Amino acid sequence: MKLLKPKNLSYEGCPTGLIDHCAYVVHQILFFKRIYKNEYVYLPSSSLVKMLGTRQYGPAMSYLKKNKIIKNDGSYKKGKKCYHYELCEPYASAKMAPHELDPRGKISKKIEKLRGASTLSRKAAYSCKVKRGPDTRSRYQHVLGSLDVLELNCEDYHTLAKCFDHTLSPTGRLYYPFALQPSSIRSQALLGGEKTQEVDIACCQPYLLATLYPANSTEKEKYILLIQKGDFYIDIFGEDESRDEVKKKAYRSILFGAAKYMNGSYGKKLKEKLPELWQIIFDLKEANPNGKGEEKTGNSYFACLLQKKESQIIFSVVEKLRQLNIPCLTIHDSIRVGSSSIGLTTQYLWNECFETTGIEPQLKVS
Repeated sequence: MKLLKPKNLSYEGCPTGLIDHCAYVVHQILFFKRIYKNEYVYLPSSSLVKMLGTRQYGPAMSYLKKNKIIKNDGSYKKGKKCYHYELCEPYASAKMAPHELDPRGKISKKIEKLRGASTLSRKAAYSCKVKRGPDTRSRYQHVLGSLDVLELNCEDYHTLAKCFDHTLSPTGRLYYPFALQPSSIRSQALLGGEKTQEVDIACCQPYLLATLYPANSTEKEKYILLIQKGDFYIDIFGEDESRDEVKKKAYRSILFGAAKYMNGSYGKKLKEKLPELWQIIFDLKEANPNGKGEEKTGNSYFACLLQKKESQIIFSVVEKLRQLNIPCLTIHDSIRVGSSSIGLTTQYLWNECFETTGIEPQLKVS
């Protein structure tokens, strides 16, 4: 598997074991998500203590000095067994206090402007954000770092699949490095040297809501007919605004908002047209105890529940592809395969979605 980095940022291995602000700066540059905007690469803060060891201290310091990130003033800090280093420009110009550069703290200030950032493409400026997790998992998160082109062959795919085993994390999010990449990056993936395509379920949330109805529901058939008839959002919430605006407000107030918003204007429209579904959603948001992950309270729990249902559909198809030794890459709501396998994958996904929801889905291939 290749790891390509922005052309104007040199790289000498994976520097670990850095101290204080040195660790903070180099770790931010190499490993964290960059949002490319107006020649700046904004580097968010995060704890990295668990990510740092001591084995590569020498190479890491060489990297920092060679790239003029830090400089040694020649003095020696007594009692700390290390030389005193200062930040070079442009880092020093931020005038941050030492404790604000401590990697163990939560640093919110934007302190870096990378030289030559204007030459970076949007893809090259992006690198994978490392989530907290066991050391092995964290190291594999680095594999899909800053990318111009991502190449994966069958062996690489199975290595990733073995390490991450397509499952959801306790927070309801998919713990898998490819899931952290935007679509512009995922579209660059090659599987076995073959170009890839991605298939997902268009407008999936209304399909997922159908799975919430109990077996003896008298309203489910009416709901399915509404979905298959046409545009769910316009049929339920009216045509006073554009479809995109209606969808945005419906998501905010009904799908992912707190229970109190279920009694707002959009909630009342849903209650009028589909009272049983309204009550199911309201009860789910009201009844769950405080907690984390799948036991989050209210609207957070409901959002995780919908995501898990969608993921189960996707992962069922992924498992079938793996049994046929067809390599694929997936986030929780789509599957990317080689172009030669897109037809079979689309058929599998259509069948799985129909069997789960009872609705003939519309799939989108890109």
